[in-house]
Amino acid sequence: MIQFLELPTGWEQCKVASGSYCYILAGPEIEALLLLKYGRQKLCLKVFETPDINDIEHLEIEPIIEKARIQNIFALFGIAPVVYRIVFLSIRRVALVVEYETGAGEPDPYLAHTLVKKFNLRSRNVTSAESNVEKFDFLTTVNWVGDKFVDFGGWYFGQ
Repeated sequence: MIQFLELPTGWEQCKVASGSYCYILAGPEIEALLLLKYGRQKLCLKVFETPDINDIEHLEIEPIIEKARIQNIFALFGIAPVVYRIVFLSIRRVALVVEYETGAGEPDPYLAHTLVKKFNLRSRNVTSAESNVEKFDFLTTVNWVGDKFVDFGGWYFGQ
């Protein structure tokens, strides 16, 4: 079940990182809100730039659910932050409630490639399994926070 979450005033100052598809909200105010709501420490919000939840005609939650499932597969193997919940935010965006990572440890691109092959993961505009694996940029350090891979934009399960 997707829940609604009211962001605190001044949430804009809580942006700590951003990418092509999303940005991260973290810090004392966000952590306190998520601790109160979910009873866990060291959480943050991974906020998707689209979709706008008021745009019912174009609202597609399934791709975000699929990305969350894939990220949690990586989390089971210790190389991604755990996704705890999908939420609708008061700023009309969808977000994932995830573990907040600070950068400890070293990336494991070999394990990441192995998981892509094992679970038949795909990325947009890639058709074959071998070229698909090659397209995932596991060596770019910007996609890792310490030993956790964090960039699941465009990912989906192959058939």
